[in-house]
Amino acid sequence: MNARLGVSKLACALAAVAALAGGVSCESMGPPWRREFKARPLEPAARATPVDRRVFLMDQPRELLEDYTYPQQTTRQLLSWGDRGAEWRIRLARRGHASATLVFRHPYDLSNRREGTLLMFSFAPRHMAKHVSVGLIDGNREPPRVLTDVPLEAGGATTLGSRGYYSIHLAAFSNLGVAVDAAIPGGAGTSHSVDWSDIRELRVSGLGEERPGEEIVIRLLRFRPEKQILR
Repeated sequence: MNARLGVSKLACALAAVAALAGGVSCESMGPPWRREFKARPLEPAARATPVDRRVFLMDQPRELLEDYTYPQQTTRQLLSWGDRGAEWRIRLARRGHASATLVFRHPYDLSNRREGTLLMFSFAPRHMAKHVSVGLIDGNREPPRVLTDVPLEAGGATTLGSRGYYSIHLAAFSNLGVAVDAAIPGGAGTSHSVDWSDIRELRVSGLGEERPGEEIVIRLLRFRPEKQILR
């Protein structure tokens, strides 16, 4: 069994039985035998999916390869699929670097779509937005793996109650990022170019040295061409 696996094949196979009762959920609890993050090589057969239409990123369990958190002991995430659709619940550690990451089953090719494509999702509670950043990580087809992120408050948002609906232009993400370090997944070292033809992961990270320990709920996570947005 892959020690990094949060959405493990075994766990989700068992959880699929529970789907008959109304939903499926998979949780990253941090297996006790894994104490360091190791980069996983890109599968040679994997082909990047061009984003020329709306693409939901976690609508079905099969769209994800795995998930992981850092630190494992104090950061938790739960992915669930049910009548209300997919939900990504995150509780980041209150102090120090903390992050929750989804790994897509197939990479996405955004190299020719950055100027006209949005990363969209709903986020609750809205007041937690100032405490997190949202990042994209490329594969290691051209090592190292590189993280580029933006503070969530930099994204345009509309509000409905305590929930914010965010639309972040991919052009807001820098072409330069930091190498994802093997020991601290927050990224470290000098700047590197992002391979936009090979986007493999999406990460939510805590900002600052301290933050509230409230649960975050993300839904409707997707890439969408701007021209499809109704005004």
